[in-house]
Amino acid sequence: MDKLFGSVGLYSANVAVSHSVFDSFKSHPAPYLNRLRVIQNGVAERRPVMSKSEARGHFGLSPESFIVGTVGRLSQEKNHEFLFQVVHSLPGVHLAIVGGGELEARYRDRVRSLGLMDRVRLLGPLPPEQVPNFLAAIDVFLLPSKFEGLPIALIEAMQAGLPIIASDIPSVREVAFSESGAAMQVLGTESVDTWVQSLRSLRDDSAARMRLSEAAKRRSGDFGIERMAYEYLDLVGAVGEANQDLGPTLRHTAD
Repeated sequence: MDKLFGSVGLYSANVAVSHSVFDSFKSHPAPYLNRLRVIQNGVAERRPVMSKSEARGHFGLSPESFIVGTVGRLSQEKNHEFLFQVVHSLPGVHLAIVGGGELEARYRDRVRSLGLMDRVRLLGPLPPEQVPNFLAAIDVFLLPSKFEGLPIALIEAMQAGLPIIASDIPSVREVAFSESGAAMQVLGTESVDTWVQSLRSLRDDSAARMRLSEAAKRRSGDFGIERMAYEYLDLVGAVGEANQDLGPTLRHTAD
């Protein structure tokens, strides 16, 4: 239905949230692709209202431990079970996950089977205004996703100035790399050991964490809400001029 509607012109414009999403439509007909535009996701920056120690207390996290965390639906594509294996190989490292979903019961069973009940916390979903407080509580942000459109959680982690390790998928590379260099570590998820080694190095090297933190914060400026809003306004204006009789109709290809 989408291919048909987009090809015959029911949409004045069709918006992909990333270049990697755009590329996934390359096999669609030319009339569809002619209406497809890329407007990368943008995120309004929200600051935490808690200090790290306050946030850890609020979420029931260990006050002194090295804590890694992530935010995302508990579903297959988010690949959280990969993180259970990583943490299992790093005694003393704790993992906290924000998000709900269909795999919660399976994940809790997996945590028990690995003997990680005292080091892995499934915190469930949080209201958006609480996410910055959660990010303030952790030391490193991890994103092991198998695929994404353009991950909002990754942008929020960059805005928080967290050092990040993320999976080597097209949408992550799109966010991670710019002319000024890498804003995070990007690793394939074929090997648990690679993530274990990288995370161990970050845990033991505060200067490396600081460098990644600063790089992430700088890069986050390219994904602000204002930039995204202006691009949508420009598109609506251009489509409106081209379709003065009917007015613009947009479709958003979300992640």
